[in-house]
Amino acid sequence: MYRLVFWTLLAAAILAPRVYGQETEAETEKNFSGEVRLGFESTTGNTDTQSLAGGVSAKYLHGRWEYAGRISGSGRQDNGINAEEQYHAELKAKRHFGEKNYLYGQILYDRDRFAGVVRQLYETIGFGRQVLKTQKQELNLELGAGVRQTRSQDNTEANDGVFQLGGDYHWQINDHVSFNQELTVNYGSDNTYTMSLSTLKSQLAGSLSMLLSYRIDNNSDVPVGSKNTDTKTILALGYEF
Repeated sequence: MYRLVFWTLLAAAILAPRVYGQETEAETEKNFSGEVRLGFESTTGNTDTQSLAGGVSAKYLHGRWEYAGRISGSGRQDNGINAEEQYHAELKAKRHFGEKNYLYGQILYDRDRFAGVVRQLYETIGFGRQVLKTQKQELNLELGAGVRQTRSQDNTEANDGVFQLGGDYHWQINDHVSFNQELTVNYGSDNTYTMSLSTLKSQLAGSLSMLLSYRIDNNSDVPVGSKNTDTKTILALGYEF
């Protein structure tokens, strides 16, 4: 039932904007960019380890449409036994209206084998607005709703609806250094999941950059014996394409 409602609303959000008119030639220009990252990660919470981490992100612009995706993961073995295993994947589509407003659809997948909540899958749609735009700063806020499928460490599974609040802030500190902050809160009857990601990026030479990021994942309800909060500190090299 939840998935039927989600896909119906997502289809409506994507198709409805077509009634507003045809896109101009300038709006149909295409642009593709991305980044590959590789570095070291330190975690606290349900796992306290240091490991190798990597990820890929990409963005595709087509007129009023914007598509973004990213995949990241980390893992470590001690004497042949897994001590850490984490994955994150996200796919997001935006349909812009004017300069400030947009509709979005998002699929988000998180898996942490050793966390209290082992797996979470979200399908959400919502409305976003750019509330700040200057030469150096940009702030977007979002409000949405959708469905969630979760699996906990004790092998219990749950499906429920969620309300989503989110925002992302970008600050171009100077020509070579930038700061980005993402915050997402998914509220549901079974659990409230909060994710905060702070990233400081410094351009080294050409397409090469150094990144320092700090991520916090918090689940309000976890099995007995598990911790509510996990953190990741990542130092990585990035290559833009």
